[in-house]
Amino acid sequence: MDKGAAVFRDACVLRFTSIRFLDFLRKDQWLASELLAVIYADPGSVINAPAAWFSAAVTGIFTALVDTAVAAAASNSTRKYFATADMDFDPTLYRLAQCAPDLTPAQCRDCLGNLVAVVTTQFLSRRAPRTSAFVVWCSLRYSVAPVFEGRAIL
Repeated sequence: MDKGAAVFRDACVLRFTSIRFLDFLRKDQWLASELLAVIYADPGSVINAPAAWFSAAVTGIFTALVDTAVAAAASNSTRKYFATADMDFDPTLYRLAQCAPDLTPAQCRDCLGNLVAVVTTQFLSRRAPRTSAFVVWCSLRYSVAPVFEGRAIL
């Protein structure tokens, strides 16, 4: 029987398992649509913005984040697959998109794209002050509290 666990924290992901999970990254085995995401949407107060406008704005910035993370990965010899952004809402929204450095740029785009699809179709209408979506290979977050250190890339 396969056993394992993953812990998702703001600064890292820790995974251990009885199977070789990085073998999953072979191109012939990669199906982003089969990734099971862990999604946390804060049930607290809502962000004071019209739901349709909020969803459109956040979806647009998520798309830009994914494009920026993948472009950085494709052009950077250190293979850092991440992008950060802040958006001038009241309050400010901070966003982060990142992938494991073992992924190809196409795998990173597929992984993040899958999370964007789930978050935008199922969670943005709630206008939660914090939403995080994780799989072991990539994560996508937005929050009214900073989710990254330093300046935003976008």
